[in-house]
Amino acid sequence: MDTTRDFFTTLQHMRGYRSDTFPEFYIRTDAADLTGCTMRVVVEDAATPGSVAYTKLCTAHTFEDGTSGFSVQFGSSDTAALAAGRYTLHFILTDAGGNEHRNLVGSLTMLDIPQEV
Repeated sequence: MDTTRDFFTTLQHMRGYRSDTFPEFYIRTDAADLTGCTMRVVVEDAATPGSVAYTKLCTAHTFEDGTSGFSVQFGSSDTAALAAGRYTLHFILTDAGGNEHRNLVGSLTMLDIPQEV
């Protein structure tokens, strides 16, 4: 599964179970220099816009072709912290001057782990 996304796009809807570990995502940017920049993912409850359920920092990443970006992975403890439901993901780049750019959005549905009978 290709999890590299260009900046300024919309992610496909994601769906998973609480306590699952998701594949690592790579976000490529068109910025030549990301010095002093950070990126975070804000997970917002879709039923209650503005209600932040979780925030995770992304890691700076350099691709094989020399372009820059970020990577992020939701591990088991990250997804376990989310209740079953639908969420909106906001990828927010903060540039070296402190300006925020919210240009990548996605959606996520978390499901409870099926119980064995």
